[in-house]
Amino acid sequence: MAKTTIEIDDELLRLAKRICKETGRSLQAVIEEALRALLVSKQKRSRYRLPDLSVGSESFHDQLEKYSWPELRDIIYGDEELR
Repeated sequence: MAKTTIEIDDELLRLAKRICKETGRSLQAVIEEALRALLVSKQKRSRYRLPDLSVGSESFHDQLEKYSWPELRDIIYGDEELR
């Protein structure tokens, strides 16, 4: 077991010591439990994946795919017509 020195916010330390009194556990045990809970919760979080909101199917051909963004902008704002 390693020994280290850390600085803890006064209010946080006061709350931790109150838990120690209420539970009869040492400050070390309370801090280790809190740190373990934090680390486990971080590991359980999986990376968010965007849902697949694709439309259409492979047999569907989108006639707008052949246009670049500037061309689409011109079509949207009426500067050009679909070819």
